[in-house]
Amino acid sequence: MIFKLKKNQPLSKYSDEQLIVKFQETGISEFAGELYNRYVHLVYGICLKYIKHKEESKDIAMEVFEKMLAHLPSSDIQSFKKWLYTISRNLCLNYLRNQNKKAEQTREWQLFEKKSKKIMENEDFLCLNNEGQEEQLIHHALKQLKPDQRKCLELFFFEGMSYNEIEQKTEYSIKQVKSLLQNGKRNLRILLESTQIGATK
Repeated sequence: MIFKLKKNQPLSKYSDEQLIVKFQETGISEFAGELYNRYVHLVYGICLKYIKHKEESKDIAMEVFEKMLAHLPSSDIQSFKKWLYTISRNLCLNYLRNQNKKAEQTREWQLFEKKSKKIMENEDFLCLNNEGQEEQLIHHALKQLKPDQRKCLELFFFEGMSYNEIEQKTEYSIKQVKSLLQNGKRNLRILLESTQIGATK
């Protein structure tokens, strides 16, 4: 994460504000690099506080630098330290939201697979979301569902949307979304079990 500076550029003598102006004027990455190097330990500390995992915190810290580079040229920054803190915190919160969403999806699949004993005899149903042949079976079965059920299932499982996000994207209420997902999963399970039985005959 540390940038090598040219001998004829004593950037350590520049203030944060001067480095911002120089970067905005020239686009030379060393000016942004010097800024980031001054606060990289702060950024990593923020990430570690939220994420609680060293390697993932390092990855988020690098994302902070990438986002900083993207927005620094056009941003009106009064306090670089506060601005960088806000970017760091927002990226961490976004990461945690995505992780929670993934965990919710996994729990839903696990509940689904418990009700699919015939499929579970030979296959872990979670693999249906990842492996070619089994994934084709799911998509084929989805096409046989009612359009509203299929739409909610695709948004929930394959696009990772929450109930609230599905409500915002569709004309359905939260209550309708939950009902469509519940009925859709039940019908999808029946179709998959029927497919499994047919394949063994």
